[in-house]
Amino acid sequence: MYLTDTLDAISKLKILLGIEDTNENSDKLELYLSGACDYILNYCRIEAIPIALTSTLLKMAAFDYRAHGLDNVKSETKGRLSESYITDYPPNIMNQLNPYRRIRVI
Repeated sequence: MYLTDTLDAISKLKILLGIEDTNENSDKLELYLSGACDYILNYCRIEAIPIALTSTLLKMAAFDYRAHGLDNVKSETKGRLSESYITDYPPNIMNQLNPYRRIRVI
């Protein structure tokens, strides 16, 4: 990851999420950043995250943070109780990753 440091990324993620700048959520946010970083590296088959994907990394971590709350409900039905949850990253995020994806040759 080419961000200056993890604390810088956590600060930016807190701003994106509208969280006050306390150390209270830092560990949790660091886990979401790490997970998003791993996803990008594996999906794109690259060794390091380019600086151009920094905002995408932050958006993915924010998406994951919100997905563990009520924001991940895609649809909900009250009669006979039916709920659907968003499990994949939105197309706008995936479209930003695709240009960096390396083709696997077997």
